[in-house]
Amino acid sequence: MYDTAMRVRLVKKRTREIELRKKKNRLQRLSVVCMLLAVSLAYAAVSMPGEPHMEKLEMYGMVLLHEGASGYVLTGVAAFSVAVIATVFCVRLYKNMRTRKHKGKVR
Repeated sequence: MYDTAMRVRLVKKRTREIELRKKKNRLQRLSVVCMLLAVSLAYAAVSMPGEPHMEKLEMYGMVLLHEGASGYVLTGVAAFSVAVIATVFCVRLYKNMRTRKHKGKVR
């Protein structure tokens, strides 16, 4: 037979496993929804009549690339990507530190 402390540890372990499985399932569902949205947007872009809309899109692209502005656009996109990656990394680091600190107080 297990003592009470061992049973509590096993229950907590099982609870963490169930929560992790729920998070994975939720993430998988969100990924599927995102993929469906991306495919539907691509389909909508292809199925629209091309000539009048393409001229507008080409004009917007020309404005962005006018007189060497492409470097600025590329720099902006790269800076945004780095900022997103840094933010995600910091949030994960903060959560890890908080859980470690919390676990240290419990034991």
